[in-house]
Amino acid sequence: MSRELEMQHDKKRKAERMMPEDEKSVHLLDLAAAAITAAVAAARPIQEFVSDNNARLKTDGSVVTDADIAAQGYITRTLRQVSPSVVIVGEESTEEMDMHQEGLSLTTEDNYIVNIMRLAQEEVRNRYLGRSECPLAEGKIPSMSDDSRANDDLDVDDSSLIVDSDRLRVFVDPLDGSKAYASGDYDTVTILIAIIFDGRPYFGVIAKPFGYNHYPTLLDTKCFVLYGGELLKSHAYFAGVSESCAIPPLPVNQSPRAIISSSRCAGVVKEFCTKLAANNLIHPEPLNVSGAGEKSLRLIIGKEQERLWFFPKEGTSLWDVAASDALLRALGGKLTNRYGQELDYGKSRQDSANTEGIIASNDAVLHAECIRLFQKQLTSEKNGAGKFSDMNEDDCQNDDNKGS
Repeated sequence: MSRELEMQHDKKRKAERMMPEDEKSVHLLDLAAAAITAAVAAARPIQEFVSDNNARLKTDGSVVTDADIAAQGYITRTLRQVSPSVVIVGEESTEEMDMHQEGLSLTTEDNYIVNIMRLAQEEVRNRYLGRSECPLAEGKIPSMSDDSRANDDLDVDDSSLIVDSDRLRVFVDPLDGSKAYASGDYDTVTILIAIIFDGRPYFGVIAKPFGYNHYPTLLDTKCFVLYGGELLKSHAYFAGVSESCAIPPLPVNQSPRAIISSSRCAGVVKEFCTKLAANNLIHPEPLNVSGAGEKSLRLIIGKEQERLWFFPKEGTSLWDVAASDALLRALGGKLTNRYGQELDYGKSRQDSANTEGIIASNDAVLHAECIRLFQKQLTSEKNGAGKFSDMNEDDCQNDDNKGS
């Protein structure tokens, strides 16, 4: 076989790697790689639409832009290359998602996605096998004719990784922080993707399309990506960095900090944070942070001793927290509703609101104590006009496009 034919065969093989052998069979590592790839692909329209995003209000009063729609289209199409039948639950409407499920075959203009996908496949498998090589750290995306990478050793001999798509769901928030994005504030914008396996968060991706402080970005995309979960043997990683990440220890003589939204810092949130501080459980001054994805990153990175996200009422949806749930589980944290119960990821898109709120922490002990004290307070005021008993206060408004 000539050199040219070998290269053409290699190109075809790499493209076909993205498709399953049948519609119902899904390789979990390939789906994880597709989630990483989808997040990076979605960053492109988010980066490109900054000057003309066509912001408008949805029927629920939240903000949506052309970038939201385009990003979810990229995500949906990329995930469908691995599994045409997996259920995808996205923030944008089902009709919008259906529009992007057509034309699943790759075209020339999708080489960008194919290139990142094959590198993501390699990196995810390296993580699973305990290898240190990180192909997503390299500076440029290879062209399809670049045969400097051999993918023949990507197969993992573990039949448990091949599952029926009926056991899976993928939750997608294509642009968390749409309100901030529309106003030109990109610091809190994130892309959130989570794989749910047998009802539990199994793999999560949090991406920052405009980078994240001094943290490394993926290839030359300018996009920061954090991923991990139980699928990768309960580890989390920055894309392209060999070491797994961990919750940093609390400095001596420093108190844990709670993170809350500035527009939602009144009522039950403020009062209970004050109560926790009085019990010497957290710092008396919570940090105001916008966006569900940004709050999740703060809990995982903990750069200002962030330890608790307390929001025990309506205002978030499953796609806002699923990725965080998967990552926190991997790192020893906890995310539940206000009663300490795990979230139900089997709900339909129409019923995806977290009506019983969420309480998340990177410290399982702090989470348990927070739940205990909150339930004690609710019980003591059950028959009165206690403020904690009213979970539908006027301060429960949409912030950062339902990002609490």
